This record gives sequence, structure tokens and C-alpha cells, in this order.
Amino acid sequence: MVSEQIILGADIFSLLFLLLTIVFLVKNRDFERSEFENSINVLIFGLFFLLLNILTSIIKFADLAFHSTLAKAIPDITTYVTYMITVADVALLPLFAVCMLVGVFLARENF
Repeated sequence: MVSEQIILGADIFSLLFLLLTIVFLVKNRDFERSEFENSINVLIFGLFFLLLNILTSIIKFADLAFHSTLAKAIPDITTYVTYMITVADVALLPLFAVCMLVGVFLARENF
């Protein structure tokens, strides 16, 4: 129970850090127009997939830490969380990896 709450706190901290990273990249892209703009756009899109993956992780650990409270509000929450984790593992993580690789290759072309 305690370990799930610690991991939940770490996930929330990483979500906030990721949001700050996305905001910084968007402001940097708007401030400094350069030949790296396509690369930055792809990186922001990939970070959005990572953000969705971290949100599913937060929901999973919230379900593990506070299952009795959440089960009263949503009776089938464990089933829904399992489906979300499956979608995140099958679709979101590979899309994140592809976006990161494409972003690096686009940036490499401009050097």
C-alpha cells in the first residue's frame, strides 16, 4: 500500500515535470524559429504520447493505492485500468519511440 503511494507520488511529479518540458518546448519553438522546427514539433508530439502513458500509470497506481474508495465510485475500475494499460503498452509506447527517433533523425539532417 505504501509503495504504491510512493510510486503514485513519483508519477505525479514526473507528470508535472513533463508538462513543464512540453510548455518550455512550445515557448521555445514560438520564440526561436529555425530549421529545427519540424524536429521540435515531432518531439512535442512524442512527449504528448508519453504524457498519456504517464496518465495511465497514475490511474493504475491510484487504483492500487485507493482501490476500495475508487471501487465504490466505479465498480469495474480494475477492468478499465487493465484495458488502458494494454492500450498504452501496445500503442502509446511504440508511437512515443517512433516520434523520438523521427525527431532525432530530422534534427540530424539539419546539422
